[in-house]
Amino acid sequence: MNRFWKKYLSTLFFGLLIAFGGILIARSWLPDGAFHIDPDHVCKAGEFARRWDGSCHGWNKELATANVIGSLKHWVAYCVMAFVVAVRHPIIKRDWVSHVTVYLTAAFIFGCGITHLIDAYTVFNPVYIFQTDFLNWNGNISLLSMPFVIYGLLRSVKIAVERKRKLMGK
Repeated sequence: MNRFWKKYLSTLFFGLLIAFGGILIARSWLPDGAFHIDPDHVCKAGEFARRWDGSCHGWNKELATANVIGSLKHWVAYCVMAFVVAVRHPIIKRDWVSHVTVYLTAAFIFGCGITHLIDAYTVFNPVYIFQTDFLNWNGNISLLSMPFVIYGLLRSVKIAVERKRKLMGK
């Protein structure tokens, strides 16, 4: 196996390890009885409805399970992608703007994954205020990374045009 594949597989493995570790941590934080279904449950004043037991109108166990599976798939994919971007992106070695861009982009991608992990968690334990706060926090990272990503793309286009002109002898 050549060096590229060893790096690729080790990066993929560690990204998956982080993702599944996050799932286990989220699972360990669930309150007792989170998987219990009480069809007669009526929400009290100030209590959020749980999607898992159907106390949230329109939700049932099958829909909640599909929602959790979809969110966990996103979490795993985002987690691995963020890890790959942060660890293996070749542009990191060039300049400080590239460093900032790559790490902010990785943080944004990882944050997107965490929002899906939190979404899966809220099916069983309705922590909607925390979920909303985290969505806003990740939105701030997104807005912060946006100008750096745009700058990086424009700079890449400029470099590509200059290389093409140089090759054409102009």
